[in-house]
Amino acid sequence: MENALRLIRDTETAAILGCSRATVWALVKAGKIPAPVKIGSMSRWRLSDIQTAIDRAAEKTAPELKPQPRERKRATA
Repeated sequence: MENALRLIRDTETAAILGCSRATVWALVKAGKIPAPVKIGSMSRWRLSDIQTAIDRAAEKTAPELKPQPRERKRATA
């Protein structure tokens, strides 16, 4: 199944993020990861949504990985 369509449980989401299931739900409540898709009484996340959340968090926390503009030296007279 394509990753974009793959649905994962909270246990797999926790494993991907390296945290507990309780932390997964706390991250949802805090708006740091998307809420799960509800299918009846089941809660499932799109794997692609979790990967996007990780990518966005990495961009915010690792600015040193982005190319920095060079400082221009002023000409002295």
